[in-house]
Amino acid sequence: MEILNQSHVIIVTILLVIVSIILKRYKNIAKSKQPPKAKGAWSIVGHLPLLHPSKLPHKVLGTMADIYGPIFKINLGVSEAVVISSSEMAKECLSTHDKSTLGRPK
Repeated sequence: MEILNQSHVIIVTILLVIVSIILKRYKNIAKSKQPPKAKGAWSIVGHLPLLHPSKLPHKVLGTMADIYGPIFKINLGVSEAVVISSSEMAKECLSTHDKSTLGRPK
């Protein structure tokens, strides 16, 4: 009876290890589909200091687009926003994939 219990423990342990490996890979794949996050955000106010009235917001976001690419995420306060600076990507998001991109956050 003890042998049966030991084999069950070994099987359950192996299954847990396999499931944890699969979940870790799935998490990495889901994370790689996210746009890059711009650096320089403050803890509570996010990137709002970069959008100061003395600086033109479109120039600041254009400079960030040169660094991070045509699509990236910024923090506006505690909320995240996706910035799309390419007209082709904006057209694709607003016409082709409109149902998935225009939904309200949960």
